[in-house]
Amino acid sequence: MFDLNKPQVGATGVAPYTILYGQNGIGKSTFAAMPPNTLFLDVEKGMPEMLRNIPRFQIETLAQIRQLLQQLREQQHPYHHVVIDSVSALNQKLTTEVCVEQKWQLPDGRNNMGEHGFGAFGRGDKVIAEKYAYINDDILKLKEQRNIAVTLLGHVRQVKIKPPDTDEYARYDVMLPPQAIEVLTQRADIVGFMSYPVTVVKKEGQRSGPGKAIGEDDARLYLQNAATHNAKNRYGMPPYIVIPQGNPYAGFAQFASHIPYFAPIFAQHGNPNVQHNGAMAVAQ
Repeated sequence: MFDLNKPQVGATGVAPYTILYGQNGIGKSTFAAMPPNTLFLDVEKGMPEMLRNIPRFQIETLAQIRQLLQQLREQQHPYHHVVIDSVSALNQKLTTEVCVEQKWQLPDGRNNMGEHGFGAFGRGDKVIAEKYAYINDDILKLKEQRNIAVTLLGHVRQVKIKPPDTDEYARYDVMLPPQAIEVLTQRADIVGFMSYPVTVVKKEGQRSGPGKAIGEDDARLYLQNAATHNAKNRYGMPPYIVIPQGNPYAGFAQFASHIPYFAPIFAQHGNPNVQHNGAMAVAQ
């Protein structure tokens, strides 16, 4: 029986489940490496040199990811935060796995992505989404049973949106099949889109044709949904935070200040920009 006079209130300190996506080279891996005691599951094999001291396992298959997530759930270890880098690279491996399993291959061994194989009636994307559902379940078990934070990194792509009440437009989203995006983002606590702001300037009197793009040096991490991008958070975060060029820890500190889970970790281990992951001293 519940005591109705003593409901739980205040910050819970529950580990966050985050999806962070953006263009190549913008600093997603470096940003995700900020917390102390972070472990990378490296599918991408493209971690920056400055992250060479970050603990990691190189991943080739879905089964390896599931095995590691199970071990992290069942065994003793020092890790508070696990990063899968990246789900977009994993998707390429899963596509080949699915084509082999379903015998959707051409005579020369290449994946048959056409109407007689993976692409027929969206069946390939459906199977891929089912495999991501397994990963999703494993992540939620790790979060619920061990209170370990998980971050999925991904590349970005433009998708066409066709609303019934206005014209078609383009939007940024994770580079994954739509069904897989839905599976992962439904249960995520944070979906963040990392990008450099761009201003388009046209000449005086110019009415048509392309303008001149002027970009900013500091990246932004967008944390609220908009017509231009897929994003969300459950922590009352602002629409975006700025990640200063050359000092990603400053951006992560602002990000983490909204998440009760990270406060005791940083209090226990100190400022990682000075004492911990090899990336921090380089990234000051």
